[in-house]
Amino acid sequence: MTDSDNHRARRYSFVAGILVTDLATEKQLSAHTQELSSFGCFVETVKPFAENAKVRARITRSGMHLVAQGRVTHSLPNVGMGIVFTSFESGSLSILELWLTDLRNRHSIVT
Repeated sequence: MTDSDNHRARRYSFVAGILVTDLATEKQLSAHTQELSSFGCFVETVKPFAENAKVRARITRSGMHLVAQGRVTHSLPNVGMGIVFTSFESGSLSILELWLTDLRNRHSIVT
């Protein structure tokens, strides 16, 4: 079984700007997402936050902003970190659904 077999939802390639804030230290990091699912995202960064860090993620794409609270599920130095979403600011869940619907439609056209 591979790591990708353990995920609860399909992940899509999704490049967008992201600002991640560690809620304990208030340290911020600006990076890019690599993947997105209904449960979280993967962030490409050389210096990821520690596993289990509670974070605030602000993802920006095409003029829309998704803001969510989350937790770092895995941290890989020089690679990035996985973030699971735990709650969303008002309106952000509908933005996530819009992005995922668009990604599903694009994927179904390709395959």
